[in-house]
Amino acid sequence: MNFTDRIVNPPEPSLSQQESAARPLTGIRLFGHLVCAYPWVLVKLNVLFVISCIPIVTIPVALAAMTDVLGMVAERRMVFVWRDYRSAWRKLWKRAYVVGAPYCVTMLVAVIGVRFYLGLDSSMGVAFAGICAIFTVWGFVAGAYVFAMVSGTALRASQVWRNAALLVMARFQSSLLVVVFDVVVLAVGVVLLPWTIAVLPLFGLSLIGLAGTVMSKEGMAALVLR
Repeated sequence: MNFTDRIVNPPEPSLSQQESAARPLTGIRLFGHLVCAYPWVLVKLNVLFVISCIPIVTIPVALAAMTDVLGMVAERRMVFVWRDYRSAWRKLWKRAYVVGAPYCVTMLVAVIGVRFYLGLDSSMGVAFAGICAIFTVWGFVAGAYVFAMVSGTALRASQVWRNAALLVMARFQSSLLVVVFDVVVLAVGVVLLPWTIAVLPLFGLSLIGLAGTVMSKEGMAALVLR
């Protein structure tokens, strides 16, 4: 078949190609597609989120608003970052404080616990520091579910926390992939300073959030308990 024939009578796609095109994007494939399709949205959202967290006390609301906008990205909808972020902020601030604030405080205590017990310089201190570290990692992943349910459901706080705890275990493989990805992004953004000083302020946090949002939406669709 010459070049002209390929243009006039293109070859039919194979069955495997048709099946691949018809298969819905999920998991890593969906994440990669979204990063390529919404790069500027992720950068603007990242910067807006960082600015919103400056007062410290606004962190739970900022997390909920960011998760809400990333949920729109995950659904491949048209996103107007400033308008949608502000709308999510107004809609979710009360619920974010009721559900998200206790989560943020618990995570802070866990991180402080790791540093405190390591400072005891004893085998018992190392053991307790390990327990706090495991809880911190587990809580970090659970946070993706917590704020996804804050923005996407009307569940009570106790239901949100229960579902988040169960989903981390029920979706262990996805949770592990998200942890590895988040560690890589944080390592690039922190360990390689000052060469990577712009990574987290410009796009690193939105990438972490997007990975958690893709994971949480798929888990919630299948396993959320009412």
